[in-house]
Amino acid sequence: PRDPAKEGYVFEGWYYTEEDGNEVKWDFKTPVHGDIELKAKWKEADRTETTAAPTTAKKPKQKKTVSEWEYKKRVRRKRVSRTGDERQILCLILVFGAALTGLAAGIRKKRR
Repeated sequence: PRDPAKEGYVFEGWYYTEEDGNEVKWDFKTPVHGDIELKAKWKEADRTETTAAPTTAKKPKQKKTVSEWEYKKRVRRKRVSRTGDERQILCLILVFGAALTGLAAGIRKKRR
């Protein structure tokens, strides 16, 4: 699809055709009670607009204030577990194993 904006045209607005056949600019505040067909209307741009060179001026960088820097430095990100995260499973197994070992040692001590 061609882009009229790149081909030297300027967008004028959205239009619809009345029952009389007149093209009328669409007002988006108008309530719609049925199907409506809107058409984009373009006009040829002035030659001065299309030949003007685009400006490439860069925006000056703003320095961060100390308070912003300190805040970002101190903010800690929460770690979110991913499905299949082996580290958490390994920790759970180690804790469960240590608990079972302690329980077994306690039961042996009571039997003696």
